[in-house]
Amino acid sequence: MIAQRIPDTLILMGTAFVVTLLLAVPLGIWAATHHDSTVDRAVSVVSSLAFATPTFWLGILLVLLFGVRLQWLPPSGYTGITDDPGESLRFLVLPSFTLGLVGSAILIRFLSASVAEALGADYVMTAHAKGLPERRVIGSHVLKNALPPVITVMAVQFGYLLGGAVITEAIFGWPGLGRLMLDAIKAREYMVVQGTMLVFVTTFIVVNVLADACYAAVNPRLREPARR
Repeated sequence: MIAQRIPDTLILMGTAFVVTLLLAVPLGIWAATHHDSTVDRAVSVVSSLAFATPTFWLGILLVLLFGVRLQWLPPSGYTGITDDPGESLRFLVLPSFTLGLVGSAILIRFLSASVAEALGADYVMTAHAKGLPERRVIGSHVLKNALPPVITVMAVQFGYLLGGAVITEAIFGWPGLGRLMLDAIKAREYMVVQGTMLVFVTTFIVVNVLADACYAAVNPRLREPARR
């Protein structure tokens, strides 16, 4: 039962994580490059509201707006990606956006603070003094040094997405591990609940181990041998 539900949850988690990155990376960089401005304060307010919004409440609002009132997207249900890719993407939009919007709130804050700190470094001022364009300075110098702490936060956010998937799958009728666990709780199938939780915890541990490996890969100082 668990093996049958894992692919559907991975699809939802993957698309939600992509939505998180698409929202957090540009907004975080934008806020950092406009520090202490109206843009920075606006992004801070939006991220605070997103962080304070319960996942179930946001999901219900999206269903009522886009699924019931406007009827642009299906309010709930599921279509296999191998059966009809286009229809499957339509069913993915609302649940992935629900998870991704709430999950991007913390990442925006950390990315903005990390990029703002890197922008004040001496090597960035040297790059500006050489006449390098702003886009190249941010892409080649700032992001490389701002990414290491953000990677750790991204790994923690993946665990948040796992927890939020339980409620989101129930709201949108998505047949993943979260929906399986809720159905097992109602039916008092404790072995299924334990097995599902074991998969969640193992996935979270693996993601954090991979994040530590990526942290060492992007931070050259961790690869240098210890000096006496």
